[in-house]
Amino acid sequence: MTTFVAHPERETRWEHLLLGLRDPQVRVALVTPEPIEPAILAYYLELVGVGPWGRLALLERTDEARRFAAGDEAPAAIDARFAHPGTGAATVHVQLHEDGRVQVLAAQQRLATGARYPAPATDALFRAAARVGARLVADGASGRFAVDLDADGEPVGIDPGAANHAYATLLALRANAFRADESVPVHTRSWREVVQTLRDTGVAWNPLARAGVVAFGLDDVARTGRVGLVALGNARTEAEERFTSAVECLTHSALVAA
Repeated sequence: MTTFVAHPERETRWEHLLLGLRDPQVRVALVTPEPIEPAILAYYLELVGVGPWGRLALLERTDEARRFAAGDEAPAAIDARFAHPGTGAATVHVQLHEDGRVQVLAAQQRLATGARYPAPATDALFRAAARVGARLVADGASGRFAVDLDADGEPVGIDPGAANHAYATLLALRANAFRADESVPVHTRSWREVVQTLRDTGVAWNPLARAGVVAFGLDDVARTGRVGLVALGNARTEAEERFTSAVECLTHSALVAA
């Protein structure tokens, strides 16, 4: 069994790991010196249809989390020495296997504050990412990474973490397309109202339809007045429609008030 260890206090998008609990072979250990709002945890667990705790452990110290994992922590991404900062027009996720195989997983279009999947012209993006992966393998790298490409398909950055919450959400909830934004202003400082608004307007994630919106960063809403959104769908047009509807319902009152 694979155990993911997350530190909510310093990882801004830890919540997508909870969605990974949909896989019965996954456990999650949250290192939380300060208590997390139980209702926030319940929101994400409800999305994947698991019980109130199940394979989720809340621990106060990292060493406790390591003991809980007992050696089965999730495989680390590629070594940080291969990292190169840079933001491009597209991000491609790649897996480097121990036997030297380069597996290109997905290409997403980068936007000003978010991302869209699938990206246009994926063949060219896949080939460019595969070339980067081959060079990393030759240098002894293995594991997951994400490469940022500019508008000409040239690599401008390598992220050894590759913990993109939108892509992770798509995999965990088994959708086919997404549209994400990391900072959407909302008309309330209550995360509960954010969630209820998404539900009342019918744009919240629907596991039967495999379409809808998931909110992230709920514990920061009171402080920032903003929330992250990942809209999922069976096609890009459906994801875009859910995203547009969610933004309209969450921001309309704020615009009126302003």
